[in-house]
Amino acid sequence: MRCAAGRLALIVTLLWLTAAPLSGQEKTDVAPPPSAGFPAAWYPPDNDVTSTMAPVKGAPYEARTMMGGPQPGMLVELEALHARDSAGRTRIDTLQTRLKDGQPVTVHEVEIDDPVSHCSFHWLEPWVDKTEPTATVSCMPRTVHYGGQPMWLSFASMQAAEEHPSPMETDHNETLGVRTFDGVRATGVRHTRIIQANKADKPQTIVTEIWVSSEMKEVVAMYPKAPDSYSLELREIKLREPDAGMFYPPANYKIVLVSNQP
Repeated sequence: MRCAAGRLALIVTLLWLTAAPLSGQEKTDVAPPPSAGFPAAWYPPDNDVTSTMAPVKGAPYEARTMMGGPQPGMLVELEALHARDSAGRTRIDTLQTRLKDGQPVTVHEVEIDDPVSHCSFHWLEPWVDKTEPTATVSCMPRTVHYGGQPMWLSFASMQAAEEHPSPMETDHNETLGVRTFDGVRATGVRHTRIIQANKADKPQTIVTEIWVSSEMKEVVAMYPKAPDSYSLELREIKLREPDAGMFYPPANYKIVLVSNQP
């Protein structure tokens, strides 16, 4: 069962915890020249403001991603595959149910982020409608600026300390040592954020346990402690180069441009 609320809650948690951009270390990246697979018409004009997070390179892997619900042991969503190649391309392949000829069938919702071409793709596989199989594509300009460090590095750099990101917020980080996930070593940190808008209000406390593998350059598990939160954990981890064909729509799919604006 696909749970949009669960995915959204997790994304919000990730964005909230991600560290600030790399001050003074911004880099510019230019995509390869247009080609048959990535025509010039897909790209908006270059500009000086398009910024994105730097990709993670040199750490390929494949894994299954389990998302758990508010109740212990409750499976909300199983992402069939999460893969990344050495160039930083990622594929998230999520199981969901669609109707085909009135009967429920399991399909994969595929999301590709390609930092080499600066494009992202989305499609369903297998195609269940009677229409032509279709994938959508959206591209940034060929020239982009890297304005932030990868999420895993933001978490890996957390130290046992107290910080004050704003006058109303206090952060505490507590190291949790080392554990393994399918043979991959990861270090943990318990991040506690206390938010108090004013002295008259009751403080709000948000606790998240995060496990990061420097070998994989990835967050391998995240366990928010709130009653309505959703946990995430990588399983069946394989440190290998995924097949290159995984990061582009199948040959029989029509590719439709949905946006070419920065």
